[in-house]
Amino acid sequence: MLHPETQCPLQLRGAREAAVELVDADAGVVELLLRHVYGCAIEVPVSLALQLYALADQYQLAGGLQQRLRLWLMALRLAPKALVELVPAARTLCSSVLFGSLCQQAKDALPQLSPLPASAGWPVDAVVEVMGIAGLLAAFGAAVAWMEAQPRPAKRRHVWPRLLNAVPWARASASDLRAMQQHPSAARVPGLEGRLLRAYDGLCTRLERQVA
Repeated sequence: MLHPETQCPLQLRGAREAAVELVDADAGVVELLLRHVYGCAIEVPVSLALQLYALADQYQLAGGLQQRLRLWLMALRLAPKALVELVPAARTLCSSVLFGSLCQQAKDALPQLSPLPASAGWPVDAVVEVMGIAGLLAAFGAAVAWMEAQPRPAKRRHVWPRLLNAVPWARASASDLRAMQQHPSAARVPGLEGRLLRAYDGLCTRLERQVA
């Protein structure tokens, strides 16, 4: 029996015969798919689940396999080291998983994910998507950590406006904004001062409306 809260491999059995030729795919993933197609029981490691899902989708094979993989991945509760590897792959290969369980898990685990070396390899799109549902300080901290982990941060300065746009400014409190001002890397974030001023103005306006 599969327990989704663990990271055990998924066990599946197929019942279909086919003659297929698969190219440009990981050999381990191809073997799993073909074993399933030819009716063999397979155990799917978490690390290969997304690739197997995408390969089955690409060749329109094993629709039941895809559904079970998707539901299994959405039910998994992953440790940070596994999560940091799967989020960018999920965005590309199986967005329904990313926007469901994995994205929510990444949001909740941002402080643990940001220090991991693999987080530096996240595409900016994945960083922005997780930041958008995170708390303000967690989102800003993740943006700073991601930028500082890039091999040549100065070459990525053009990305800062997009990262700052992803910060949930509308949910900011006065203490949040002060904490951002006092962040050790605040002075190195282009455009942050202006965004903070606008956020303070917005906060004051909201407070005035509440009093009126």
